[in-house]
Amino acid sequence: MNDESKTKKPSLAELVRLRRRIDELETTNAELRDDREALQEGEGFLARVLNSSPFPFFIVNPDTSIRYAGLALEKLTGFTPEEVIGIKAPYPWWPKDAEKDMKEYLGQAMRHGLYRREIWLQKKDGGPCCVEVSSFPVKERGRLKYYFSAWMDVTERRQTEEAIKRRLDFERTIALASSRLVTITDMEEAINCALADIGEFSGASRAYIFLLCDGGKFMGNTHEWCAQGVSPQKDNLQNLSCAGFPWWMQKLRSNETIRITNVAEMPDEAGAEREIMKSQDIKSLLVLPLWAQDELSGFIGFDSVTRTGEWREEDLAMLRIASDVIGSALRRQQMEAALKESEQKYRLLVENQTDLIVEIDGDWNITFVSPSCCEFFGKEEAELLGKQFLPLVYEEDQEVTARALESLYEPPYTYYVEQQALTKNRRRWLAWAGKAILDEDSKVIAIVCVGRDITEQ
Repeated sequence: MNDESKTKKPSLAELVRLRRRIDELETTNAELRDDREALQEGEGFLARVLNSSPFPFFIVNPDTSIRYAGLALEKLTGFTPEEVIGIKAPYPWWPKDAEKDMKEYLGQAMRHGLYRREIWLQKKDGGPCCVEVSSFPVKERGRLKYYFSAWMDVTERRQTEEAIKRRLDFERTIALASSRLVTITDMEEAINCALADIGEFSGASRAYIFLLCDGGKFMGNTHEWCAQGVSPQKDNLQNLSCAGFPWWMQKLRSNETIRITNVAEMPDEAGAEREIMKSQDIKSLLVLPLWAQDELSGFIGFDSVTRTGEWREEDLAMLRIASDVIGSALRRQQMEAALKESEQKYRLLVENQTDLIVEIDGDWNITFVSPSCCEFFGKEEAELLGKQFLPLVYEEDQEVTARALESLYEPPYTYYVEQQALTKNRRRWLAWAGKAILDEDSKVIAIVCVGRDITEQ
């Protein structure tokens, strides 16, 4: 038998089935091709939509590697999609000091999703940005397939909100510090509390006051507030010679702000000042002069032992207001001390005065009598205070004395009269000189009378 007789020819039915199978495969291939083209077209459309969105979108794999990142990411953070696709957490926009919190947030989000949570991030150039995150996990058969996240930039709004809050905090701090200096009778406590208020607000390491003494030749640290963990320096900064700090004192006397962003870079002419600041570990500082009665009385300042760099304008504004408020408080304290000293001298003078001194109000009631007057009339102070002045005058001289007192209500608001008085021993002749004390409306509010015994003259 030849080879052809050995080969079995397919039947017609088999050929028909084969043809049908080929047609089915060709149809399936066509459908698969259409599905693939549709899928590609859909993915292309989705990519175009996501890439044209002003908001960054992410698709993250279960191992935290980034599968997709939208083009808007670069505009917001400076990182391109090509730089971040494939990288795993921690991501480069996570702040270094917040990585632990960010990992916890990512784990929670990949399990449960997030809705409009605001998070501060760090741009490629180091600047801050705040995003509102909405995200959800995509699961298949209960297992995480990928995680989808969308960001919206809310930096401007958050910065505005924080600026408003900080302004309110600024005003509240100034109001609190000012009220302390007005209402607290213990000036030392009031100033220390005010320094704490403004120091905490500014984030300073220390806030302090130095006052000049000995005619401006020396200065000392009189008040100091320190942040937690910062060593106080007050005890080390007493009786400092102003001559040893010419650069510093010249700026203060010129009413200049001393604003040092980096102590290590201070000029050579400020060498003495630089060394004493370095000995205190000061990195930067802000200082304003304190004035009392048009004279330099000292200075108030902040310093930082942790950072160099510019101080904010609001820190300067707060220090300037504190300088004015505390300067006013110090002036008031000086005036009160001077008044107290004057009163003590006046009282010493009056108590040792042999002349008679009497003060009466507008109704001629006695409001003050000197010890010599009490002795002269033989009465206790309590017996005279609040009583009428005229009964001290001998009866026949009361009318002339009353006319003399009435003359005080017209310019020149002075009088002189000689009259008799009945003392503890006998009748005596007294010469009285009086002067009216006027208020701002030229109304008599008190009369001071000084009398002298002229009986023997």
